[in-house]
Amino acid sequence: GPLLIVAGAGSGKTRTLTQRLAHLIQNGIPPRRIIAITFTNKAAGEMRSRVFQGHSPFAKSQEPFIGTFHSFGASILRREGKPLGRTGNFVIFDADDSLKIVKKILRSLNLPERYSPPKVRYEISKIKNNLLDPAGLDDWLSQAFQEYENELRRQNAFDFDDLIQKVVELLEIHPDVLKKYQNRFDYVLIDEYQDINLAQYALVRLLSERHRNL
Repeated sequence: GPLLIVAGAGSGKTRTLTQRLAHLIQNGIPPRRIIAITFTNKAAGEMRSRVFQGHSPFAKSQEPFIGTFHSFGASILRREGKPLGRTGNFVIFDADDSLKIVKKILRSLNLPERYSPPKVRYEISKIKNNLLDPAGLDDWLSQAFQEYENELRRQNAFDFDDLIQKVVELLEIHPDVLKKYQNRFDYVLIDEYQDINLAQYALVRLLSERHRNL
């Protein structure tokens, strides 16, 4: 069932989570049925090192998933992204790539200068991270958002926010895919849970609502 640990900085929350992961494996839980999510690649590497003490005894396909929200989302989209109009070899656009697309769109829409590309890029990110319906926004922003999404699809790309938001969309629209991943993972462990945004929370809720081992 669900468990939340609340404690101050430096008191051992990550160590507790890591020991929990190791304990599950030692007590016969198949490692590949466990997800451990952190917020940085560095933290994920440290967790992996602590669990395996420098060397994993498992084949890669049998290891627990230890990584960031975004790397987890990307791994799902590589396998399941076809309904979203992408192939498995999609590219991931960083902030600069996304800003270039926004600039191109704003020029094509001939919007006033007050609609600066960084501001519009921020609004698009906010839509995705808060799982907002773009149809309910101002007409200019809704149109810019749709053009932005069309351009990503045309280039077989996702932006960084998509690595969470598009996975949530996929799991909500395709119950067969949701069931597949709910049945695949029995334990979800999250470090620094207080830092998750709405899209990340929605992903966690979807993954864990069958077994509730969060």
